[in-house]
Amino acid sequence: DLIVENSLDSGISILAPTDYKSSIFFGSTDGNTVGRIAYYHSLHTQTTDRNKLIFFTEDERRMEITSSAISLLEANLFVPSGFNLQHASDAASTSEMMFKSNANMEFYIDYDDNTIDRSFRWFANTSDERMRLTEAGELAVFNKAIIGGTGGGDGTLHIYTGSAGTVTASTSANDLVVENLTDCGISILCPDDKFGSILFGDAS
Repeated sequence: DLIVENSLDSGISILAPTDYKSSIFFGSTDGNTVGRIAYYHSLHTQTTDRNKLIFFTEDERRMEITSSAISLLEANLFVPSGFNLQHASDAASTSEMMFKSNANMEFYIDYDDNTIDRSFRWFANTSDERMRLTEAGELAVFNKAIIGGTGGGDGTLHIYTGSAGTVTASTSANDLVVENLTDCGISILCPDDKFGSILFGDAS
């Protein structure tokens, strides 16, 4: 129905003033706007949509593209509703892929070889790092780690196999907590010609 041909580069331009938008509409007997692509220019009256390329289906926005991010806005797409996937740069100017929720939880895939190593990183409230897994196989958990539990936990590292009942580790001795619903313990294993140790130390 429309063919654009040239012996050099060819294209179609849709030009509008900076306070308007440029659009392509798709229609059928179901309606004349069942599909739509719109670019909102830099001074558009909808200030939150300025400089965005927005894709609509059945008059519902489903994807937004800006110069810094791609946001998919439907739960059955690759990224659930309430999240967006962004290409980002951290303070050290490293390349990352960021998966971010509206609740300020962020997951980064850092794929550049830099001072913080290639890694997976989880953040809460944007700047509070909670966990990091590096390419060297090192796992860092910040503030608290719960292994085998379903949440909560005591102290800094809580190894949970089963509930010991209504009991909480003393705050004077909760850097490592081992909990089970039956007999429980810690084993230190070594060869016959070596020895195992538990050491106590202080600044003096």
